[in-house]
Amino acid sequence: MDYSYETAKIEEPERAITQLRNLARGHALSQGRTWITIQDLPVVIKTVLSTASIDRVNIFDLLIAHKGTLTTKIITTSLNKSPPTARRIMAELKAVQLVDLEESETETQEKTITLKEDFEWFISEQFKKRLP
Repeated sequence: MDYSYETAKIEEPERAITQLRNLARGHALSQGRTWITIQDLPVVIKTVLSTASIDRVNIFDLLIAHKGTLTTKIITTSLNKSPPTARRIMAELKAVQLVDLEESETETQEKTITLKEDFEWFISEQFKKRLP
C-alpha cells in the first residue's frame, strides 16, 4: 500500500533560525540575561512543536515517552489510531528524517520507528527537565 503525504517543502532555514534565535534572546532578556542558555530552549521547543501537525506532535511525545522506539501497536493502542493511520504518520516522520522506519514484509505487519541518533537529546534526562 502506498501512503500519500506531502513532501517537505525545502526552503532556506535562515529566516526560521533567525526568528527562533530572536525568541530565545527575548526569553533570555525577560529573565534578566543578555545571553542565551539552555533555560531558554523550552519556549523555542514549544513554539516549534505548536506549528507541527497534531498527529506528528502526539507521536513525537509518545516516541519520547517510549525512549525513542515505537511500534504500530503502541501507537494504535496509546493514541486510538487505526493501523493505516499509524503507518501513514510513521512514514511521514521518516520522510522528514526524524526517525528510521523498519519496514516489514507486508503492509499489515508491525512496523517500528526509532528516533535518529541526531535527535537522541530529546530522550535525555536533560531534555525532560526542560519541558514546560
